[in-house]
Amino acid sequence: MENILDVIAEKKASLPKKQRMVAEYMEQNPQEMSYITLRQLSGDLHVTEITVLKTCQSLGYGGFNDIKYEFRKTAIEKRKTDVLDEKNSYTETIPAYESEDERKFLQSVGENEAHMVAQFWKETDIEDIFKAAGMLLSKKKIYICGRGISYLLAKCMVQYLYGCNCYASAVNTELNEDVYGVLSELDEDTVMVAVSFPDYYFMTLKLAEFAKNNKVSILAITDVPNAEVAELADLTLVVPSMTRAFLNTLSAPMFLVNLLTSAVKIRKNNQKNSEKEQEFTDLL
Repeated sequence: MENILDVIAEKKASLPKKQRMVAEYMEQNPQEMSYITLRQLSGDLHVTEITVLKTCQSLGYGGFNDIKYEFRKTAIEKRKTDVLDEKNSYTETIPAYESEDERKFLQSVGENEAHMVAQFWKETDIEDIFKAAGMLLSKKKIYICGRGISYLLAKCMVQYLYGCNCYASAVNTELNEDVYGVLSELDEDTVMVAVSFPDYYFMTLKLAEFAKNNKVSILAITDVPNAEVAELADLTLVVPSMTRAFLNTLSAPMFLVNLLTSAVKIRKNNQKNSEKEQEFTDLL
């Protein structure tokens, strides 16, 4: 099937006025189309939801979810963003035309994910990884914050750091008790790791804003360099998180966590060796 943007470019001129306006919005806002709900889109454009659905059908798609799936495919190729359904939760709907040959489709999913990890490794800046490790080792307290899939990554990172004798706490930004419990701890002796993958939960951003105002060092881990949390961070590590079948996968983010905690372990080991050498020198 054609790229969604090519379809819109080809068909928009023949659409009725209101449908053409909807199609042009889609064309001009591909990243937003990966997130926006049917209700939000109709409200922003001051058209009915029926008009939006008719636009989808006029473009040759079965409904709004199919359109969003196509924008996700484009986003994967361009390493942009991810998709949410109308309930603001993860959707795994795959259009029927994609899964007619299930073995071929699964093979493409696997190849896409393997390529994503390989491409991430190829583009990884080792110096940034060591800078991030240095941030974690420079402060007395480490809080790793996130929600949903981001929180799962945060908890895993805490365990990996524990194996490096580097102690951290995970904060679930969806839980008020976690958020309010950490506020008094956010000061100059703290580094916050703000993990933010789609749907870029607002409370993670708010907590990062609070931390920034309290002179906390912030390390962001997210999927795009222009994510809002990156604007607050002293350093941002960018890693892709999407596949054709799932909105967020942990394969590449877990690879990043492994690299980062390995860098922490290497740096701690070097510090330990340096201290031993200094002690030996002092004895001479």
